[in-house]
Amino acid sequence: MKFANQLDTDAERLGGYKRSGIERKTQKLALDARSRLNEASAGLF
Repeated sequence: MKFANQLDTDAERLGGYKRSGIERKTQKLALDARSRLNEASAGLF
């Protein structure tokens, strides 16, 4: 879960900056990764 917490921190940091295309794309990738992680962990239980 440390990984998911790091993604939250990264997303908050990106949210503090002016949104460039790269930052939006990075945030989307982080959110996509987190949703995949959630799906994977849900499959474990």
